[in-house]
Amino acid sequence: VFVSKNGIIKDIFVVVSLIPDTMQSVVSFIDISESKRKQRIIETRFRYEQMLSDISSKAVSIISKEDFFDFCTAQLSNTLNVMYAAVFEKTEGNFLLRSVHSLKDTDSVSKSDIGIDKAILSWEIDNFDTSGVALFHKNAKNQGETEKKYADEYGVKTAVALLLQANRLHFGYLSFAETRFYREWKEDELNLIKTAAYI
Repeated sequence: VFVSKNGIIKDIFVVVSLIPDTMQSVVSFIDISESKRKQRIIETRFRYEQMLSDISSKAVSIISKEDFFDFCTAQLSNTLNVMYAAVFEKTEGNFLLRSVHSLKDTDSVSKSDIGIDKAILSWEIDNFDTSGVALFHKNAKNQGETEKKYADEYGVKTAVALLLQANRLHFGYLSFAETRFYREWKEDELNLIKTAAYI
């Protein structure tokens, strides 16, 4: 890794060669930043495709809906490296939490962790756009005081939610909350979540 005089971090391949019959050497620096970037993109896409394949396989061999929800939230949370992933199911007009997964170093998620997703539940339901996506950023100007209060209480910095639908009927939604840092949700991440939602 090399930092240019402009402060740009680059991946550099260094070759040191000894000049024959001398005590001098030649050092060559080759900028491989672009190839490394493309390699990371390929690796990320492979992880995404592997996760979607695993979820599809699980859907075919599903034993119970609860087990499937637990599997999906764990896969999505780990693959996207997002602190919390949850599934809410619509039952008799209400959205009920069915599964939540956390990247915390614990075997189970506490009730306070579940509260993180319940805290932004009302905001998510009211803010889905026409494509069925709701984005939350604590410092966004369009966030109300209630949402910011919940974000402060539970430490949510960014969140995204996506409606789950079948035959044009909404039966629930996926919810993701990040508490460690302010996250900009990339288009490929949103596309991955949308693809998973259709499985």
